[in-house]
Amino acid sequence: AKQLVFPWFQKKLTLQYELPQAPRGEHHFHTIRVRTGDVLGLLDKTASFSVTDTVLVFPAYGSVHDKQQAVSGEEGAGAGTPFQVHRSAIAAGVRNYQPGDRFSALDWKTSARRNELMTKEFDPLQSTDMIFLLDCRPSPSFEAAVSASASLLYTALVKGSPAGFISLGSDRTVFPVREGEEHFRNVLRYLASASESEEAGAGGRLGKELAVPRVRKAFIAVVTGSLTEDLLKQAESVRTDMTVFLAKETNAVLSEKERNLALIFAQKNIKVQMIRDKRVSHVV
Repeated sequence: AKQLVFPWFQKKLTLQYELPQAPRGEHHFHTIRVRTGDVLGLLDKTASFSVTDTVLVFPAYGSVHDKQQAVSGEEGAGAGTPFQVHRSAIAAGVRNYQPGDRFSALDWKTSARRNELMTKEFDPLQSTDMIFLLDCRPSPSFEAAVSASASLLYTALVKGSPAGFISLGSDRTVFPVREGEEHFRNVLRYLASASESEEAGAGGRLGKELAVPRVRKAFIAVVTGSLTEDLLKQAESVRTDMTVFLAKETNAVLSEKERNLALIFAQKNIKVQMIRDKRVSHVV
């Protein structure tokens, strides 16, 4: 980070710079090296200073798009995600029209009677609790799975669905079903330093978590970087409604093995959807 400054008679300078594309994780700083000199390059001074500082880099996240048109032969048409808060079909009341209200929600009879536009209000139905489980076993797309987990959780909370998070790794980390920004920040801090776990430590965890009654009552979403026979075996061992989100990088292509496994998942009534660049689409 190079900057041209003119200190004149100032005894204190504040310089700001960015670290572009810093990798996710917890970074510890111990020493800062400062090099300075004149414009002509005649003088050159270097000094090192001991510091203790920590920078926590969160995984990239954002709102997940529920639908995406097919862009290749491996992806079908749009795929829905259960993030919508469904509303009752019976109006609970009326209020004055506000710019941006849906045209279909206008109450024409009340509007005619009051001689002003009125909009129907609907009570939202009870939202469905959601639990996201991150597969922490080694995978070339593990970083994509971490970012996808953050994006899915963020989207669920923004749209009003209480959500929880469980890591399927050697260290069992559970965030109960909750709402709010503080809950999301707590999970985000964990995801910032989440790491892959060996097969021996993570194997069999999914089946055990799905057997918990409070987990089975929620909408279950497993986020993984790769489809495996072991994941299929654990998923079908517990009869419950669940969706597997297969996270991939922007230009990653599904292997022939993963395509075949996706077909088997579908035959077992286990939904598999690909999430790539915060867009969800069908795999088969």
